[in-house]
Amino acid sequence: MRIIFCGMRYNDATATARMPTLADRREALCRSLFARMQQTNHKLHHLLPPPQDM
Repeated sequence: MRIIFCGMRYNDATATARMPTLADRREALCRSLFARMQQTNHKLHHLLPPPQDM
């Protein structure tokens, strides 16, 4: 971002470019992965703890 927006802070540059921050992108990817893992046919599904009744 510094190359494109010289002298601008990272948060300001991402807001100007209307791009999500790296932290936002990582969080979205993690949430997406865990949502896919909840499907019984996912190869990592067996690693999840059993569901709890509340």
